[in-house]
This record gives sequence, C-alpha cells and structure tokens, in this order.
Amino acid sequence: MQFIIRSIKGLVYSHIFISLMAALYYISGYQQTGGQAFWPTEAWLVMASTFIAYNFFRMFSAPVPTDDAREKEQWHLRWRGAIRGLCVLSLLLCLGLSYILFSWQAFLFLLHLGLISLCYNAPNNWPKVLQIRQYPFLKVFVVAYVWAMMAIGLPHFLHTGLEEAQRNLPILLGHFCFIVAITLPFDVKDWEEDEQQGLVTLPHRLGLKGLIALALFFLCLALFFLHVYSPWASSVTFLGAGLLIINTRKKWSEWFYTLGFDGTFLLYYLCLQILDK
Repeated sequence: MQFIIRSIKGLVYSHIFISLMAALYYISGYQQTGGQAFWPTEAWLVMASTFIAYNFFRMFSAPVPTDDAREKEQWHLRWRGAIRGLCVLSLLLCLGLSYILFSWQAFLFLLHLGLISLCYNAPNNWPKVLQIRQYPFLKVFVVAYVWAMMAIGLPHFLHTGLEEAQRNLPILLGHFCFIVAITLPFDVKDWEEDEQQGLVTLPHRLGLKGLIALALFFLCLALFFLHVYSPWASSVTFLGAGLLIINTRKKWSEWFYTLGFDGTFLLYYLCLQILDK
C-alpha cells in the first residue's frame, strides 16, 4: 500500500499524471471532431509538451532545501535530476514529432498555446506583466482557452481542416465551459495562499457558495453544448464533476482537487470509449 501511495504522489508531483490526462483529453476532442484512431501519434506530443510546460522552470532552479519544506518541495529536491532528464527527453520528442507531423500553421498554433502555458507557470522573478497567475479574474479563462483549443482546435489543424471549425464550434464552446467549471474550484484550494500574496480572487468576491454556483452554471452550459455529440459521456462525467464542485471546501487537501477534478478527464475519455461508441 505504501508503494502505491508513493507512486501516486510521484505521478502527481512530477506532473506526469496531468500530462497523461492532457493526452486523454486531446484524444476525446480528436474523436469528437471525427478522428478514428485509438491513440493518435500527436497525443504523445500533447503529453510531452504538457510535461514541459509544468516542469520547464524546474530545469533551471530547485527549491531551497529547508527542514520545514513541504512534502512536495522535498520530493522535487530528491528527484530534480530525473525531472530534468525527462524534460530533455520530452523536448526532443516534441521537436521530432513537430517535424514529422506539423505544417508551420499547426506549429505556430501549438507554440502560442505553449507560450501561454509557460507564462501561466512563470516564477516570481519574471516580469509581473507576464505572470498570468497574477491576474486572478483572468487566469481561469486563460486555462480554459488553452485546454479547449488543445483538445478541439489542434485536431482541425492536423486532421479535419479549418473548414470544419464552424460546424464544431459548439464542441469547442462546450469544452471551454467544462474547463472553466472544473478550474474555478482550484481558487478555493489556493484561497489562503492568494490572501498572503494580496490577490483578490473569485472566491473572495463571490464567497464559496457563489463560486460553486458559478462553476455549476458553466457545467450546465457545457452539457448544453456537448450532450448532442456525446450524450452519455457528457452526462456521466459532468454529474461526477458536479458532485465534486458541490463538495468543494477550503479544508480539502490538494489531492481532492488534483485527483478529483483532473481525474474527470480520464472519466470523460472512458465514457466516450464505452458509452458513446
């Protein structure tokens, strides 16, 4: 049991878990827009680029070792060499797959998503104007834009063509609303940390109940846009996400948010494969 717990922590702390969820979420969008492959090659590209986006700055710096460092920081201190090695391998994989798969239009499209992601994860020594996290009322929608465009926009550049973009606009809007709904609760997780930094976020303005209501509103919008295209997957996944949103509390640990809300990507993928085939 201890080995399983340590393995799960390693997957989460290293951001391998969220990188895998990104790949599965891309496949979900790819299949909804007409793709047929079980695991398209570019899913590896999405996984590798997500891993780089979350770990890029750890290649050049590491937490200062202190006795009272949090468990997550201590883990990164012990494994920073492995993380740097995986970042290098992921970068080589991205470059190789980009050369094989992409037109220059698709490359520029993914590049702008990557730059936004790097700015979102930028350290405190970057210029404030480039630190997207410092814009509390904007960052949720920036995250939703990047993930929705990765899942729905990228397949158009690689497979279906831009002429199909208008037909699939409701799918894009549905995924955007879904990401907004499951991202809003993360501000509750960061409530105290944001207060210490002087950031006024949506939970501070709306209160916990108001934030939950807003997240549920976006979740209902997502279901409105997507139920025609994937009725069972959308219904089951959004029901699970809705239960998580309703039970959002300040006291819950990081695992509730990471494994719970990020885990909805896995649930959505499985439901598409099993229920909506």
